Formats: sequence, structure tokens, C-alpha cells
Amino acid sequence: MAATDGTATRDRTYNFTNPESTIGGVRCAADARTIDTGTITTQVAPNIPVTVTLGYLNLRYNPICRTIWARVALTASYADRTVVDMVAVVRNDGVSTSASSWFNSGLTYWSRQLNDKYFTAYARGTLYNQ
Repeated sequence: MAATDGTATRDRTYNFTNPESTIGGVRCAADARTIDTGTITTQVAPNIPVTVTLGYLNLRYNPICRTIWARVALTASYADRTVVDMVAVVRNDGVSTSASSWFNSGLTYWSRQLNDKYFTAYARGTLYNQ
């Protein structure tokens, strides 16, 4: 039976799109929530057991768009020496956003978004400190 409340269309509308883009008058990032956060750290030097925080990896969710995406927010103190290589979100059915197709604005990088209805997901990111 087809949904008549618009959810079937909405579930596909935002799949693999930029959450910062406005689609059909809706910008999914505008009222999104961070549902999980991990701290991205690195060791200062190979023989020194001191770590510094390079940034944060977030799993973002919008209940209206029913989408999820990954976001990396770099700390300003290490941004000029940090290279973001990959930002992606992966669903439990194996579908993921392309690791080579993401967006950025200053110190923030984010993946394309995926439909989250009936799925669980996690965020992935790869950074290099130069």
C-alpha cells in the first residue's frame, strides 16, 4: 500500500543530497540534531604520550527530512595542519555515501545525507595531521 501522507516521496527526496542545500523549500541541516559525537585526537609525537584534539566527528539527524549524515568540525588551533581525507555515513544495510564526495565550509566538512527510515547508521572520517 502506498503512503498518502507524503512520507514515501520524502524518504527518497533527500537521499544522497547535500544537507545544507534547500530542496523543496526545506534545508535539512537547519534544524538537525547531533545524535552522536566522537573526539578526533592525535599524538603530539611518536615518543611523547600527549594527545591533542584535532576536531569532532558528529552523526547528524533530521527527523523532518528523515536523514542522517556525518560531519567533521575541526578545532581552529590545528585546522591549518589537518587534512580531511574522507567524511561518510554508513547505514546498517551497507549503503553509504561516497567517501570522495563531501562538502566543506571553513572548519566544517560533511557528507551527503541518506534516508534513515528503518535504519541505523554510523559516521566515518579520516584525517591527517601534517
